[in-house]
Amino acid sequence: MTKWQDNFASLSLRTGGYYSGNTTGYNDPSAKGTWAPNGLHYMTSQNAYGDFGYGAFINPNYNWQAIDPTFPPLGMIDITASGLVLKGSDQYPLVRASLNQVAGQAPFLSSLVSTTQSMKIGVPYARRVRFTLNSAGAYDFPAVWGLGDRYNGDLSKPHYEVDDFERFGSNYNNNTSSQHTHIHNGTSMIDAGGNYDTGTVLAGGAEIETLVVHQSDYIWMFTNGALTYKNPVPAGADATDLHHVILNMAVGLSWESYPAGSIGSPSITIRSVEILAPSSNTTGIFPAAPPVPVLTWGGSFTGGAIPASTPNGTVVATLSGAAGGYSVLGTTKLAVSGTSLVTVGALSAGTINFYIRGTDASGNPGIAPKLTATIS
Repeated sequence: MTKWQDNFASLSLRTGGYYSGNTTGYNDPSAKGTWAPNGLHYMTSQNAYGDFGYGAFINPNYNWQAIDPTFPPLGMIDITASGLVLKGSDQYPLVRASLNQVAGQAPFLSSLVSTTQSMKIGVPYARRVRFTLNSAGAYDFPAVWGLGDRYNGDLSKPHYEVDDFERFGSNYNNNTSSQHTHIHNGTSMIDAGGNYDTGTVLAGGAEIETLVVHQSDYIWMFTNGALTYKNPVPAGADATDLHHVILNMAVGLSWESYPAGSIGSPSITIRSVEILAPSSNTTGIFPAAPPVPVLTWGGSFTGGAIPASTPNGTVVATLSGAAGGYSVLGTTKLAVSGTSLVTVGALSAGTINFYIRGTDASGNPGIAPKLTATIS
C-alpha cells in the first residue's frame, strides 16, 4: 500500500509557470510545490479564476499589494498551526473592483487550491480529508472534491467528478451538506448521491472527516465514519483517467441571486489530506513532503518582541528546517540574510504578521504557519 499525506505543518504552495499567472506556462517544468492556486484552468483575469457562484478564486502568487497594500500576503488562503485556511470575503473593495464583474457587480473573493500538476492517482484509491467547517452562513460554498485530469475546465471533455463534501443552501437559508458523483459515460452525464444534512449537525465549528473509496465498480462515500452513499461507476466511464484533489471556499450559488448585504467571513480549515492506493498502482504521482521552515528568535528578542530602536540589519532570529531558499512574505521590515532574519530600515511600533518560506534540495517550497513580531 502506498500512502501520501499532507498534515499542513507547512504549505507547499505551487509557484512558477501557469500558477504565477503565465497562461502560456501551463506545463512549465519550473513550477514547484504541491498545491496550485487554482484547479479548473479558466481565468477571468491575469490574477483570478472563475468561481462557481458570485466570486473569483484569488491567485495568491499575484502582487495584490500593488492594488491594496492591506491585502493579506497569501490572499484568501492562510497557513496556521491548525492547518490550511481557505476563506471568502466581501472586504478589500479595490481588489474586488479590479476583477471581472459577476452578474454586473464586483465579485466576492474566494479561494481554491488543487494538486492539478503535482498529485494524480488512478483507480483504485482512497481519499480521506479532515477539516473544520468554521462557518455556516447562508452564502458559504465550501467543497472538498476530486476531478478527472482530462476535464481541465473544458466542458467538451469527459467529466469525472467526485464530491467528497459540499455545503450550500438551496435558497441561502436552507443550509445543506451533500456528497455527489458526476461521471460521464461517453454519452451523457450520470449523477448519483445527494443531500444528507440540513445544517443541524454539520454546523459552524464542526470537525468533519470524509472518506471516499473509489473502486472500479463503486464509489463508497463516508462522513465521520458513517456510510453516506454507495454510488455505482457508470458503464462507459473512463477507467484510465487520473484524479486530483481540489479544496475550495466559494461564495454564493449561481442558481440563486447575487448575495445581498454582508456575507460575513466564511472559511474552512483543512487539517489533513491522505491518499491510499495499492503499491501496484503506478499511475499515482506523489509529491515530496514540503520542508517546514523553523524560526528561532534570538535571546534578546524572545517571542518576537523587537524594540523600535533596533538598528537596521540586526539579526533577530535564525532559520532552519529547509535546505535553503528562505524568504519573508508579508512585510518589508524583516528580510532574510543567509539563514538569519534581520531588520530592515527604521521600525515603528506595531504588530507585524509574516511568513517564512523555504525550499528543499529540489526547490519545492514550504511556508511555515503565520508568525508575529511585536515592535515596541
